[in-house]
Amino acid sequence: KETTLQRKIRLSSLVYLGISQLVNFHLINQIKKYCNEYVECITRQGLPHLLVNRFTGEPITVEDPWGGSWSKNWYYPSPGMHREAATALEQVCKKYLNPIEFHQQSKPSFVSGKWLFKKTIIDEKYIYLRNLCCFHLKNVALDLGILGGHTDYCRFIILGRARSGSNFLRGLLNSHQQIITFGELFRAYDSIGWEFPDYDQYLQSRSLRSFMQNDPGKFLEERVFKKFPKRILAVGFKLFYYHAQDDSRKIIWPYLKDQKDIKIIHLQRNNTLRVLLSLKKAFQTDKWTNITGEEETSSILLDYEECLREFTWSQEVKKQYGDYFEGHHKIDVSYENLSNYCEDEIKRIQAFLGVQYEIVKPSTFKQSNQPLSKSISNYFELKEKFKGTSWEKFFEE
Repeated sequence: KETTLQRKIRLSSLVYLGISQLVNFHLINQIKKYCNEYVECITRQGLPHLLVNRFTGEPITVEDPWGGSWSKNWYYPSPGMHREAATALEQVCKKYLNPIEFHQQSKPSFVSGKWLFKKTIIDEKYIYLRNLCCFHLKNVALDLGILGGHTDYCRFIILGRARSGSNFLRGLLNSHQQIITFGELFRAYDSIGWEFPDYDQYLQSRSLRSFMQNDPGKFLEERVFKKFPKRILAVGFKLFYYHAQDDSRKIIWPYLKDQKDIKIIHLQRNNTLRVLLSLKKAFQTDKWTNITGEEETSSILLDYEECLREFTWSQEVKKQYGDYFEGHHKIDVSYENLSNYCEDEIKRIQAFLGVQYEIVKPSTFKQSNQPLSKSISNYFELKEKFKGTSWEKFFEE
């Protein structure tokens, strides 16, 4: 049973061990105490199941982490349980978790420092394990149809590059109750850029990273565009021009090109000088998002040749990838319009994604509102060099 599930949903064995430890030895007494209806429900459904070794037929035993003894492994809860039992389990856990958290917080602290240190570690591991199990059980329940889920939602990509307002747009979309927008999934080879706390913490296993590296298309189908609750009507992620270009994941590009049902939001920043300036400041300060509203006021020295290369490359790459997804349902969004006419632009984007209109709020702020002449130490020198070129407009204040 474990092998089948592990192969299907690609979880580490820690999850299964964690479920038996967390539920069997700690929750069962509380479940019986708090919710007699659950016991009645599982009796009707023929649960719990005693796990046995499929080769020997002997019951599987596990070590009790609290008592040090060995006991038979009664499988609570079974991922194959009926909807009625799953619903009852969810209700019981809600009743149980609040009292146990209050109990832990209200315990007196007159115990020895050594015992308290050990207890703190155990509590942290318990909380982590509990959250891990809840996260994965919810996903398993969606996959197996225990909880109502669907895949009939709009799939989309925010296509663009860094420092073009992708965090701003993603924050706006994620404040909509019908939209889920993941981060830069393919930014790094050895990690998955979910950019959601639970996903970043619980979905970074070696097997899952290997899955993403070797078969990125199937990874999207099974782990990104998976079943979500029925209230979700649009699911997407950020993809930059230079992601997954030089390794095994590069096959994601032709895969996405062939998926004509995936909508493209092509996000562009018209002023490439401001893109370069923002990049330089982010590298200098190691501050890539502004969630506090505090502005950056430092001045940056820019090289003429670097500016010229950036201006040329940016123009070419925008056209290249705009043409690449020409056969898709696509809209162009400029950062300037999104920033200055946010309500109108977000209405247009929400209509494009097929969701009900909602007023949304950003989760990030502009890095700086300083004029270019104060943000670039050699501004006037560069402005003179680009005078009379197609890039002259970038230096307008």
